[in-house]
Amino acid sequence: MIYVLQVMTGKELTVRSLLEQQDITAFVPRERILIRKGGLWSKMIKLLFPGYVFVDIDYDAEMFHKINPVSGVIRFLGLPTPLPEREADMIIWFSNGGEIIEPSLLPPDIKVMPPFSNKSVLSI
Repeated sequence: MIYVLQVMTGKELTVRSLLEQQDITAFVPRERILIRKGGLWSKMIKLLFPGYVFVDIDYDAEMFHKINPVSGVIRFLGLPTPLPEREADMIIWFSNGGEIIEPSLLPPDIKVMPPFSNKSVLSI
């Protein structure tokens, strides 16, 4: 079952690494986005859920005492409560097998048209 850990912002990848060293499956969904800065396009990696790490565990007291002392972990969300199955499937899909989600590109045969042509008339 998938549980959500609230972690210190900026420590998500470190917490994931520390959990994986303890043989705990952890997810940190990320995406690569294109940013225009100073007239130039650059790529940046962005966390989809900053401050959260998702773990796939069978929750019990032993697992709680294994995860809770990890540096950067604040708490389990909920009682802890596992995510509903549908949401857990979405998180696994977002995590993309541990790979970063790349931006989608339009095929070359698709043309993007502005909403109005030069001959459009807007009457008020």
